Parts: sequence; C-alpha cells; structure tokens
Amino acid sequence: MSDQYSPIETKEFNPADLENLVRFCVQELQSRPRHALPPPGAFEGAGIYALYYDGEFPLYQHPAVRSSEGVQPIYVGRARRTKSSGSRPLFRRLSEHAGSISAAANLRLEDFTCRFLLLHPVWVSTVEDLLISHFDTLWNGAIKGFGVHDPGGKRHGGEVPIWDTLHPGRAHARTMVEKGASLPELGEIESAIVEFQRRRTQSQVRLVTQEEARLILRDMLPEDDDN
Repeated sequence: MSDQYSPIETKEFNPADLENLVRFCVQELQSRPRHALPPPGAFEGAGIYALYYDGEFPLYQHPAVRSSEGVQPIYVGRARRTKSSGSRPLFRRLSEHAGSISAAANLRLEDFTCRFLLLHPVWVSTVEDLLISHFDTLWNGAIKGFGVHDPGGKRHGGEVPIWDTLHPGRAHARTMVEKGASLPELGEIESAIVEFQRRRTQSQVRLVTQEEARLILRDMLPEDDDN
C-alpha cells in the first residue's frame, strides 16, 4: 500500500521565495474576472493590471499575443497614487489606455479586455516587475511605447516609439512627426516581432516569417523614401 504514495518532500517551503511570490501573484490576477476596457464603472485605488488582445491584427495572431481565453496578456502595467492621480489612479490609467487604443488606426477597442488587482502602495512596483518578467509580453518588450505619456514641449523630438509607428493615431505621436521626430525603420519593427515570436514559440506554432512581416507592414505603413 505504501507504494501508492509519493516520496516525502523534505525541502522547506518559503512563502517569500521569489518563485512562490510570482506564482501567488499570477494566480491571484488570473482568478479575477475579465472586464471590458475600460471597466464599466469607476473605482478607487492603485494597483496593477493586464490587458488581453483577441482581434484580427495580422501580426498579432501568435498565441503569446492573441489570447481569446485571457491567459496571456499583451501588456502589463501599474498605476500608483500620486498628487496628480487623484483617488482613482488604476481606473484612470485603464481609461487612458482605452483612449490610446481607440486612437490607433488599426486596432479596435472591443478586441481588448483587462484584469486588475488593487494593491497596497508598497507592493505596486514589485508586483508589476514580477508579472512583466513572468508574462514576457509583446507591448512591454518588443513593441515599446504603448504606456508612454505625451512627452511634451522640446521632448517631442527624437524618435517616435515603435508602438506609435505600428499603430498610428495618437495625437502626441503626430505632433512628434510634425516637429521632425524620426520614425523607426520598418526593418526594425519586422525584426522585433519575428524575434519575439521565436523566443516565445513552441514547436507546433507557425511563425510569421521576416518576409511576411515585411509585406504586412508595407501594406499598412508608409515606407520612408530614404529606405
């Protein structure tokens, strides 16, 4: 009868171990219901959130990006209480993201949902870092710029973020272009997406090739005359 039981685990369990903290945070986030973006009712508090995508954008069909079941986020972020945020920083941040997606010419807000956790301020940044590392999302890594605010003033120079190049429409990105900011080369975007897929792919998943990414991007985006 003793053969039916597993060997005794003698290693001590440490609740504060990094691996256990990550697992607790992921489980807690995934246990929360998904909501439309932004959530239908305003609420108070700070915390972290995850955005999920389930749409037809051709470069976002990889299972590490498109998640109809709300398992893999496309973006993870935080909202902290500050002097300017008021009492509803998390709801305010989700509403800002809804505005960014609505402004994009090639995304639909209805294809996005969100989950969130209200947290004590001391935990907000730590939990965000743990979740970003765990989920390795597209918009936190390869396609940067979604979460940036309008840089304003003289900082409108420089380079337009990859996110705004791939999803044109936000007012501050248009202002950057009007003031002479450069755009990332299409090859840079192609490489970022293809490399992300390679890193996140299991053997049975078909990848978008570099050539396919190039053709899709050239159909969607104007190419620089100099390139």
